[in-house]
Amino acid sequence: EAGSANGGIWVEADNTDVEMDGFGLTVEYIPDALEGYLASWTEGTIEDTISETIEEEITDLLDQYLSVFEMQFEPLDNVILDLALEEIEVYSGGLNITFNVATYSAAPLTDLPEGAGSLSTDGDAPTWPPANVESIALTVDDDMINQAIFAGWAVRLREGLVMEGDDVASLPIPAPLGPFARVEATVALPPVLTDPVDNETLSGIGLGELDLTMEREDGEVNRLNVGILAGVSIELEDGALSLDLDLGSDTTELAIGVREVASTETEASIRNVAAVMLPVALGFAESYVPDFNLPSYDLSQMGFEELEGVELSFSNLSWERTGNGWFTAT
Repeated sequence: EAGSANGGIWVEADNTDVEMDGFGLTVEYIPDALEGYLASWTEGTIEDTISETIEEEITDLLDQYLSVFEMQFEPLDNVILDLALEEIEVYSGGLNITFNVATYSAAPLTDLPEGAGSLSTDGDAPTWPPANVESIALTVDDDMINQAIFAGWAVRLREGLVMEGDDVASLPIPAPLGPFARVEATVALPPVLTDPVDNETLSGIGLGELDLTMEREDGEVNRLNVGILAGVSIELEDGALSLDLDLGSDTTELAIGVREVASTETEASIRNVAAVMLPVALGFAESYVPDFNLPSYDLSQMGFEELEGVELSFSNLSWERTGNGWFTAT
């Protein structure tokens, strides 16, 4: 029996049955009755000893073998991804391997409220394996993605993003918002995956409390507080996983609050221009959001010499939402 608990793998072997056939014991100079009793006692002791040895050896061997499925990676600086084996199931077409996954910040987040964390949703995993799988498929709970987003937000987006110089000069934002000399963005709330905003997008994503301080080239400052609901797809290229925002007018909802307005403008004019131009600016700024680098796995660690030099990695996967907040890639 094997399983995982507290981030580790445990193995237990018991109820082994050892039976010796044709065992005999001859001892000179003692009565036959005593010799028979001694033979029976010795046989039982040997069987028990062999059984205990087998249980210990099997436990050690399985523990060493299954420990290769206990992995830790750093897909982003200061973001840790832990995987621990939950279950291996053999079926007619291959193997189902289930992992428990935890993604968290390596840096202490002492300034967050007690109990702060990513959104957890209910929903059973889809029927597995999917009907269209050819060689390998992967299914992921949105809780895992939200956990990764939360960790990435905690160590990157929450601290703020500053763009100036050539970075902001390339943003095609006209007056009265631009042209920019400097833009500072902070995200006070972690982004969260939501239901799809339409039938064409894989999922939705909600972004709250996006605070934008935009200094124009003339020194005037506009400051906005923005909430966004947009479509999103999952992209995987060269082992890097990213969320690709769909900021089209039919897939995006904006809520814009004006906190500070340039002395030459009105609050209404800033809000109206921002409603049109912010999706454009966010599309350009998307490249500043870091990708998650997915690890490759050396299959020779499983103990098979035939797999020496063979690595398991993912690229160019096709994703679909399979209901109940799960995503399947094939």
